Amino acid sequence: MPKYLKLLSTGLLALFLATGCTSELPNSVGTDLPDGLDSGNPERIVTVDVVADGNVALTDPDIINYSDNEVLYFGHQDGEETSILVKYNMADIDSAGIAPEQVNIDNISSIKLRMWMINWYKDHNTAFLDTIPEGRDTGVTLKRHYEVHNLTSELTEDYAPGTEPEFAPGMIYESPSEGTPGGGSVLLENIAFQVLVDWYTNGHNGIIIREGAQPDSTNGFFGFASKELTHFAEVPTLLPEDVFAPGLVINFIDPDITLTLWPEIDTSTLHTLGAIPEDVTEGLVVRTHLRSSPWFSFDLQDLPNNILVNRASLFVYSDSTKSYGPLTSLVATEVPDYFIADLDSIDLVTLQEDSEMYVLDGQPNIDPNTVGWIELAVTSHVQRYANGVFDGEPMHFMLFTGEDMFPNYDLTSIDPDFYLSRFWFAGTDDAENRPYLEITYTERNVGGE
Repeated sequence: MPKYLKLLSTGLLALFLATGCTSELPNSVGTDLPDGLDSGNPERIVTVDVVADGNVALTDPDIINYSDNEVLYFGHQDGEETSILVKYNMADIDSAGIAPEQVNIDNISSIKLRMWMINWYKDHNTAFLDTIPEGRDTGVTLKRHYEVHNLTSELTEDYAPGTEPEFAPGMIYESPSEGTPGGGSVLLENIAFQVLVDWYTNGHNGIIIREGAQPDSTNGFFGFASKELTHFAEVPTLLPEDVFAPGLVINFIDPDITLTLWPEIDTSTLHTLGAIPEDVTEGLVVRTHLRSSPWFSFDLQDLPNNILVNRASLFVYSDSTKSYGPLTSLVATEVPDYFIADLDSIDLVTLQEDSEMYVLDGQPNIDPNTVGWIELAVTSHVQRYANGVFDGEPMHFMLFTGEDMFPNYDLTSIDPDFYLSRFWFAGTDDAENRPYLEITYTERNVGGE
């Protein structure tokens, strides 16, 4: 039986009513309550009819270009894919005191590309395995297959994720057949010396670091530090330079020095990231990193006036096969239709400064990988509707993660742009797990006046 059809127990209803039925004076929230309530006859309704819905992308004014993000994402997650793009500045070789004639294949002893994995991905290395192979424990070293290609056109800072740029077919690095281990740092070794010489002599457009099509690569997106990283506690160790971007480590023979080239640009492609559902029939998606929030509202026309709403709960079901990422908060708010309905995107400052948005409830530290049903208390929203506070203006629920504007649910210094997480809630086409609103209320006892 669908969860939203299960009846409340008598004891639970009694608990709802134990808080009393006294009236309140009118207030700014609009939850003043009627006198003469019939506390012995509570009613309960469940509504599943969503009458309006949409999605809004959230933008951060501090992130001008997508490449300003602190984390680079690589790998595959249940059919979705992302690669890493990096461009180096060859003038950094000259700045290090290496003369042009010294940049030749006979004067180089090794070239390596090192990337630093974000701690959460290092520490949760079995979280993405469909099955844990026999003999493998939770401390297993991650294995991925990396391919590195030259880009055919120059990478620029205004690159927007969504497609992989064109690249040369030949690889300048390929993982061995057993894969490249990872955890802490990933080291792509034995890059051909001629690659660097060609970049230095003929120009460098940038590279793409892709996942090879090996069937035994670990399932799941991995996050690596970008040149923009400032949350140094999120990486395994500290470097003297406080730089954890994909570093090209070059050992020269004469002079006998090790030079690390840091990226001029680094970013992620997110080229087959699952599309946000176009409407609520397919699902409701709350996503971080590329932030997106859904809004929606239910049909409340059958709700009587002049009632006390004992409790109203919004229930959403997170599909763990489509959800992923670290623990995060989920926050339910109320927003007016005029403010949100025609928007494709909105910046967080504008959203925070809009006095019409009202926080209803939230839950901290939810695991998208395992959670099922989530209940959010929305009693004040339904009470305000019953009191006629909205005066005909459509109001919607809108779901967020732990943004700075929600201090009670923003429990870490890590903003939602850092980790790529997703709650994929079942849509209205899912008869068993569709979103629903459950309301228990007490009507006014007119005969007792």
